[in-house]
Parts: sequence; structure tokens; C-alpha cells
Amino acid sequence: RAIFFDDSLDVLKSASKFEIRNIVAINKPSSKIDKKVVPGFVNIENFSQALPL
Repeated sequence: RAIFFDDSLDVLKSASKFEIRNIVAINKPSSKIDKKVVPGFVNIENFSQALPL
């Protein structure tokens, strides 16, 4: 199993076309930019939300 993470809607859509099943959008990839919800995908702000320690 694998998870594909990205902040680009175009890249996420491409991953979906190639039948990657676990796709997650990073909606705040940098502390220097505002949070932006990526429609059509599960959204997280940072990796700690996906991989709790």
C-alpha cells in the first residue's frame, strides 16, 4: 500500500487517472502561504495529520 501526497490539483488529478487509490492533498504546503482547500480530495495541512506519532 502507498499514499500519494501533493499540493497541486493537476498532479492529484493525474494520480487519480492512473488509478492511485490513496491520494491526499496538502492544503498548506508552506507556512508562508495561506491554507487552500483542494476540492475532490482528502485534505490535510501537514504530514503529522496523516502520520500521528
